[in-house]
Amino acid sequence: MAKMKDIINMAPASFKTSLLDVLIGMDPSKTKKYVPMMMKVLQNKNLEKTNNRVDEDFGMELQEYYGISNLPDNIDPKVAYSLLQLVGSDFTKDLMNFMDSNEKGYFKGLDITTISSIKEMNRLNGLTSLNKIGKELAKQVQKDFEDEEWLVVRPFSYESSVKYGYGSKWCTAMEKNPEHFFRYSRNGTLIYCLNKKTGDKVSAYYEKQEGLSFWSAEDDRIDSMFSNLPNHILDVIRGIVTDNPLTNRLLNLNVWENSKELSTKQHEKFREVEEDGSEPAFQDLRNQEFMSLTTDGVVEEDYGDLVTEGIQ
Repeated sequence: MAKMKDIINMAPASFKTSLLDVLIGMDPSKTKKYVPMMMKVLQNKNLEKTNNRVDEDFGMELQEYYGISNLPDNIDPKVAYSLLQLVGSDFTKDLMNFMDSNEKGYFKGLDITTISSIKEMNRLNGLTSLNKIGKELAKQVQKDFEDEEWLVVRPFSYESSVKYGYGSKWCTAMEKNPEHFFRYSRNGTLIYCLNKKTGDKVSAYYEKQEGLSFWSAEDDRIDSMFSNLPNHILDVIRGIVTDNPLTNRLLNLNVWENSKELSTKQHEKFREVEEDGSEPAFQDLRNQEFMSLTTDGVVEEDYGDLVTEGIQ
């Protein structure tokens, strides 16, 4: 196990550059006489921006928006929040989810030193997401096929689309932008093909005027020949779009409309607090347990947490 000193030494130079280093580089004078002035101006600027907010506010934002709940006491939450804005909340949350799952033993025998890309990390995150799908949420998809390796579903709620699509970059599975899911699911047939062993994901979308298209986990349009979907899964998709290609909305109109109403209210609240300058309070659909809509339109708490036996 690497010691902290070794970790610091192996870190790229860009990771070791501080804001103070940048200010010193900006100062054109030989004596660096402008640096103290710049520090004062920046400090007061930040104080003016956050004068109505306390550390607890930033701690709450770090937890809800970035998924960080164990920040050391010696790190100022305001500073951490500002720095993490450069990284991005989605990426930070994916990192926290991965580390949490690994600490809980979801990835048996995984050598974390082999993980070097977002794609690899999200593939593993997608595997754990499938194993965390509870009973009520599983009722919010049309399951068209399942065997030991593949699962083919058509989500008819936004919550299920986010959960089953987690680990992908599909716009229909974005947790803070529900409009994409409701537009696609209203106008066409949205199909998720999920590999339960590798974490690979491929989506298919059919609309009468546009025909059938396939999309990689990175949300790139691909030819079906390069989707790595086996023939029997392609046959399942072909059957869905030729026999009775209902839109996802029509698979369960009541759940779809209730999901849309709930998501619209949450999104409006998110915009309101953003305009207020307070923490982004949009529901965290990845880190927290889902509040899912039953077929009766009643909101119930999702449950169920199955640990995987390892990466195959």
